[in-house]
Amino acid sequence: MKIQEGQSYVDAAMLACGEATAAFELALLNGVSFTDDPVADAEIATPGIYRKDVAAYYSNNAIIPATGITTVAENALIEEGVEFWAIEYDFVVS
Repeated sequence: MKIQEGQSYVDAAMLACGEATAAFELALLNGVSFTDDPVADAEIATPGIYRKDVAAYYSNNAIIPATGITTVAENALIEEGVEFWAIEYDFVVS
């Protein structure tokens, strides 16, 4: 499958496999960390369909989830003055 702009591995797993937990296997299969930001337009291998009904719903309704926020988008938010808290940026968990 081809990664779309703003997609996380969870988004890709939902679209291709029908289940978010497939993101771990998807990352392992492609030799990347689950927490890495996927590169837009990159071709990645998928582990197969876990939930056919969910994958079919996304496909039949032309839904392409893209919930990831890129570093570029994050910087644009900061520069434009939209306030948010980001872990390890200005929100410390102790």
